[in-house]
Amino acid sequence: MMSSARVDNAMEADARRASGVGSGAGVKLPTGMLLGGVIGAVALVAGACWAIDLVWSMGGQAAISGLIGAASVGVVAVGGVLIMTPWKSRAMADCLTMWLGATVFRLLLTPVLVYLLYSAISPALAVKPLVLSVASSYFLALLAEAAILASHIRRLLPSA
Repeated sequence: MMSSARVDNAMEADARRASGVGSGAGVKLPTGMLLGGVIGAVALVAGACWAIDLVWSMGGQAAISGLIGAASVGVVAVGGVLIMTPWKSRAMADCLTMWLGATVFRLLLTPVLVYLLYSAISPALAVKPLVLSVASSYFLALLAEAAILASHIRRLLPSA
């Protein structure tokens, strides 16, 4: 039989542990997994653009446009991960705020970079493959990051 003092102490310990993880305790985000997820998502879209061009024999212009779009999203996404400095220990709320800030950074910088690239070399780029590769690369990179962060944070939180 468990005494009420022991139950109270266990409940207090769980409460302290939960408040420590959520507020001030240092959390490091998985840098390698975040970079791998972003690069993997972009590589998947780049490979799909290349394979679609190979299967449907589009003359290479669609593949080049798709690869340029995926590469531009990849550069900005890797920059967004590095801006977060996930290797530094921070409070969990601060980590999530940094992720939100990096997402806004990517959301604003990606269209600017793609517009500049398209303006510079527009005769060589097909518009539809460029836009589709940018949109799908951005979506998959964001999805990969969100899944990695959610699973990492879920492991840190105490079980209910």
